[in-house]
Amino acid sequence: VSPGERLGFRPEWAMLDATGPIPGEVTRVRFQGTRDGVPYGLLTLATEHGELAVRGAADLPTGTKTGIRVRRYVAFSDQRQVGAGELV
Repeated sequence: VSPGERLGFRPEWAMLDATGPIPGEVTRVRFQGTRDGVPYGLLTLATEHGELAVRGAADLPTGTKTGIRVRRYVAFSDQRQVGAGELV
């Protein structure tokens, strides 16, 4: 990613990970059902980059501090897509 570019990602392209590089605090949990008996949904976290959403296991209560790890992203410059990639 070059200076001046911004990254975007879909909520399902990210995962919660306590050691993830983007720390934040869960501010909202929107339950969408269960998967294998585990609550599933959309979690919103307050981060230094603003509010970010992650879709997955929704078993963390609001106020929990955790991190986000992004697997795939799209890069933008001047509101135009300039690239995409995957992070490991």
